[in-house]
Amino acid sequence: MAQATYKNLTKDYRNMNLMSAVGVALSSWRKNFGANEFGEFDDSHKQLSINAVAKAIGERYEGVYRLEHGGGTSTVLVKYLLFIKQHDPKFDLEARIKEIMGDKYPKY
Repeated sequence: MAQATYKNLTKDYRNMNLMSAVGVALSSWRKNFGANEFGEFDDSHKQLSINAVAKAIGERYEGVYRLEHGGGTSTVLVKYLLFIKQHDPKFDLEARIKEIMGDKYPKY
């Protein structure tokens, strides 16, 4: 049993870079949503908070926070991606992850 646990931990460790890149991509989208091309916000727009995203997708703050910090569940990830697709159809997660990871982008 200890060997199976070790195997799962090492597999999770190998995926940590990918999950961290996804978290960075999602949090950077959230922080920049509503900003102009210079990254500035006008009076009618405010920066989205984790709590606002959590309320919008019907999840708890902790679930969205974990997702943006390299963890989380697939359900929260799918809901977050659907939320992004509704509000910003031009967002390309794959391109953003490739930009973040560079040559460490996984090839399967």
